[in-house]
Amino acid sequence: MLKWTVALLWAPLAACNHEDPVETGRDTGEPQVVVLDHGQTLSGDMVWDVDFDEAAEALGFTDCSYGRHYEGFEDRSAPWLCPDCEVPFRADVTMHEGWEACYQQIAEGDPEPSEWLGFGLGTLWRTVYGPYIAREQGAVTEVSGGVTTLNQPDAYPIEGGGTFAFHVTGSFTFGEREGDPMNGWYAADPYQCGWPKADPPAWEGPWRAEVGGTLPDGIFTAQCGDRVRLHDLLDGWLIVDVSAADCGPCQAMAEGEAEFLARVREKVDIHVATLLAPSLSDVLEPASTSMLMDWNNTYGLHEPVLQDRGYGVWVVGSMVGESFGYPTSLIVAPGGEIVDVHVGFGGWEDVEAVVLAGR
Repeated sequence: MLKWTVALLWAPLAACNHEDPVETGRDTGEPQVVVLDHGQTLSGDMVWDVDFDEAAEALGFTDCSYGRHYEGFEDRSAPWLCPDCEVPFRADVTMHEGWEACYQQIAEGDPEPSEWLGFGLGTLWRTVYGPYIAREQGAVTEVSGGVTTLNQPDAYPIEGGGTFAFHVTGSFTFGEREGDPMNGWYAADPYQCGWPKADPPAWEGPWRAEVGGTLPDGIFTAQCGDRVRLHDLLDGWLIVDVSAADCGPCQAMAEGEAEFLARVREKVDIHVATLLAPSLSDVLEPASTSMLMDWNNTYGLHEPVLQDRGYGVWVVGSMVGESFGYPTSLIVAPGGEIVDVHVGFGGWEDVEAVVLAGR
């Protein structure tokens, strides 16, 4: 087993070796999904040393440290959350004894019981709670003993005056065990709702999107309960609609979807896949299946309405940048090339013009 010693810098999150599953064709032409049956494990500890400046110490803050113990298993079910990770892990977290006195000086509430950790590009990436994209934490060095450290990070302000800084170190041991690194996230075969199933080769990245590049793949729960793969819809044109249930322009877009499809399908093969968030105030939480079905029934849709798993923000949002908002739509040509992106909704006519111009 490999042992890594990690030297890392930590900053608060902003708000807002194994093969991947392979789908191949048998002689009969039927798809075959190979389910992974083993993956990498992670075990180790990280310690946060907190250094307060003189102004903070005058307010009663005192230098301290706290630690976390991690037990994790490889998780490849949402690789866009850490696009630079070669190996992502979902880890259970146990705080070291006596953590409260230090941790509560710098944070409110209790620490999260699980986190994502990832390794790639010689770096440790870390995120906490749900589908928040991993942030760079610092360099990873494979050594046999000792801890390599980095410079102190920038100081963070304290309400009332003063600052504090983190210095974080840790080490992890890796192994293997039986288990499914995809955590059951495989596309249904066939789809209950009758959607097409192109069965293209497994997608291994990149997990960032750009106009002119290929749409990153993903598997999402749909309103029928199926898990649907985006790349299965690429035999024709595909509109990926990133929406939120309480977004007025998103609702207007959904109201016109069926009419748009009926009109354009007289000329081209086309589908719409809606990635739905539960609300504008909670875009990184998954919508419930009942909410997906309500959206489907309210607007009379016959296309996949999918439970967004952070893909909208971290793939589409990262592509668009500061102008990202709800809805945002990607227009994807047959085969997967992203040919255009629209932020907001001014009418389906704009989308139709792009599709018909590129047919």
